[in-house]
Amino acid sequence: MEPMTYQAEFEPIELQEKTVLIEVESDEHRITRKIEAMFPDEPRMVKVASCESTGGYGFDIHARNPNSSASGLFQILMSKHGDRMRDLGLNVWDEDDNISFARVLFDERGLKPWLESVNCWAG
Repeated sequence: MEPMTYQAEFEPIELQEKTVLIEVESDEHRITRKIEAMFPDEPRMVKVASCESTGGYGFDIHARNPNSSASGLFQILMSKHGDRMRDLGLNVWDEDDNISFARVLFDERGLKPWLESVNCWAG
């Protein structure tokens, strides 16, 4: 008996270029969404973060006040809260941590920690 042989047939496949659109979320939208999720009871906190970090023109997680220890998105006073943030394992320069600690402050003192910028965010 002769061994069976198979002949493979290959058909060429035409490749077509396809354009795939990927929606990329802007930093501003992403940060807004995170703040809204953390503060569903206080919608002004989006404006507070913007006013504190950029004077009301977007957000800057790396904002640092040259005249104080205020740092990050919500301008957390590190001279006052730095040890506590570290004890909680939070980093002022991490946007999620900054937002989370702002929630801690808000739960304890309401909007009082951000009264310096009230003229920017209250209107």
